Amino acid sequence: PPIEELGLIAPFTSWVIDQAARQHLEWKKNEMRFIRVAVNISSKNFVQQQLPEQLKRIFDGHSCQHNFFEIELTEGVFAEQTPETMQVFKKLKELGVTIAVDDFGTGFSSLKYLKSFPIDSIKIDRFFVKDILTSPQDAAIVRAIIAMAQSLQMTVIAEGIETSEQFRLLREM
Repeated sequence: PPIEELGLIAPFTSWVIDQAARQHLEWKKNEMRFIRVAVNISSKNFVQQQLPEQLKRIFDGHSCQHNFFEIELTEGVFAEQTPETMQVFKKLKELGVTIAVDDFGTGFSSLKYLKSFPIDSIKIDRFFVKDILTSPQDAAIVRAIIAMAQSLQMTVIAEGIETSEQFRLLREM
């Protein structure tokens, strides 16, 4: 938030993406070719509409494959479906970038955007994962999110797994 308030989010995002591209190349040199890099993108940066061009310039500058990169967006970005926003999504998909909904279930959880936007994966917020073993409600919510995402052919990632029991239960789901 302080970076956004100072109006520095665009150069900061460029720097983060550049560092992610550099790191990916380093991993690739060390035979770790299939590692996907995910970067959270601020909704304020996303709506500036320069993101696809920024990504392309950085990826091309490092000779990176575009499909190694995943953008994580919070649900707030999906709240408004404007022609400009849809154009940004279209350009990102043309680049081969995957798009993930970060912290799913904690924001503007409208199921409409799952249908309207080109989303590749859902990241279940740690809020629902932390008590999955002791809270039937959390377990039911996680089970429902997984079933919905899978039926929409989206990848599901659970954030905040801290125990082998949580991992086992999530794998079963």
